[in-house]
Amino acid sequence: MKAVKRISPLFVLLNAGSVCAQTDAAIQPLFFAGILFGVLAIAYAYHVTQSKNGLEAKISAYKKVLARQRQEIEENEARIMMQRRDLGLADEQEVRKVDSGMSRESRSGGSNLRDEFWHRLAKIDVKSKPVDLESLESLLNQKREIEEMIDLSKAKYHTRALDEEGFNEITREYQKKLIEIESKIRKFKEE
Repeated sequence: MKAVKRISPLFVLLNAGSVCAQTDAAIQPLFFAGILFGVLAIAYAYHVTQSKNGLEAKISAYKKVLARQRQEIEENEARIMMQRRDLGLADEQEVRKVDSGMSRESRSGGSNLRDEFWHRLAKIDVKSKPVDLESLESLLNQKREIEEMIDLSKAKYHTRALDEEGFNEITREYQKKLIEIESKIRKFKEE
């Protein structure tokens, strides 16, 4: 491929204007218009360059923030996994303590302590009740999808793709579903 030299439009206009100005006095306004257009073109090019540089700076700042947040999320997920593992080990150790205490009591014949151990074991079972995280995640995903659909219908309404009556009907239905899902999520969190 051959390298193509770019000729500045300002240079062409100034050159044409100067040639015309030398040959005909009536074309001098064209010369001044060429100069004015050239100055405006330079100002516009400068503005576009500056706005592009500003946008690139904002984008790089957002990328840095997103990278930092992604790292924090990964750290939090790792910490949560460690806490879950530690919680599972703590529950397991508590059950072993109860089992060992019950086996000692059954040898000694004390029924009061055996009842106390059974009571402690029942508390552990209630405390370590498994939470259905998949259901909670699916509810949160449904909530997010409905919120996106509401935003989409708002955008379509503002661009006049939906009339007001249709928009109101659609958002009313989405809001009903959203309220149902939020109540289910609240119940999950209370459990």
